Amino acid sequence: MQVGGALAALGAVLLWTGGVSIPDLFAWLVTFLVLTIAAERVVISRFSPSVLTPAGARRYQRGIVVISALIVFACPLTTIWSGRVLPVFGLALIALTVVAAWGDGARSDLRVRARATVAGSDAASDADTASGSAITPSQRFTGVMVFISYMWLIVTGLLLVHPTLSGLHYDALLHAVFLGFVMTMVVAHVPTYLPFLLEIRFRFNPGFWGVAVLLNVGLVVRIVADLAGSETGRTLGGLANIAALLSLVAVAVWAAVVKGPEDPQAPAGDTRAISDTSPTKDSRA
Repeated sequence: MQVGGALAALGAVLLWTGGVSIPDLFAWLVTFLVLTIAAERVVISRFSPSVLTPAGARRYQRGIVVISALIVFACPLTTIWSGRVLPVFGLALIALTVVAAWGDGARSDLRVRARATVAGSDAASDADTASGSAITPSQRFTGVMVFISYMWLIVTGLLLVHPTLSGLHYDALLHAVFLGFVMTMVVAHVPTYLPFLLEIRFRFNPGFWGVAVLLNVGLVVRIVADLAGSETGRTLGGLANIAALLSLVAVAVWAAVVKGPEDPQAPAGDTRAISDTSPTKDSRA
């Protein structure tokens, strides 16, 4: 999958330097980002609690690789016969999304949350903790955001059923995939991996949920306004998206600088004070 995404990126660059316009390279660029991110989710899921049986895991891996290959092979055809092939490309994106979500380890986080909600008691939470299935607030955040990201990829596929690589419909396509899928997936992983990459103390806070709401509500407003031809709605949605991305930086700094009341003043080498979900070097190895 990663090789397929890299080939799509290389093909896009070569065609662009040869004079092909960016709208005609839409499928190539989408393929690069979608397959790269989807492949990373496959890798992450291997280290998450299993959500599939062994037979189901084999079907999942074969299915996602086959669909990814079809998407890569469709890229040149979308440049030649965009009107005919882009709807098929969109359906392939939807198929990839369904399979990826089916086997994604983030499902285990949502499943644990559902059990705790139904039980509605501290005893249920204690049982989850004892069994090793309890999840932290940032894990729950990541799981929810991953599946919201998948939903935006489905929206992208549906918009491609009647493709128009110009005007407001094209604007809706760009926002659905590059902000809806890509940026939502980026926001999903910030609380977990940013502290590990920067080797800093990091305390998850509710501000991340505010960023998520602002980003996705802004996207809904922007895309609906695009399809309805409302310039006011497009402006409001765009401003909300800008505010969300700027807020992400502010919230990340807040999480790194402001310590919660329960945050111990541990030395830099003590990982107990670091993010509640950030992996250690040993666990990554």
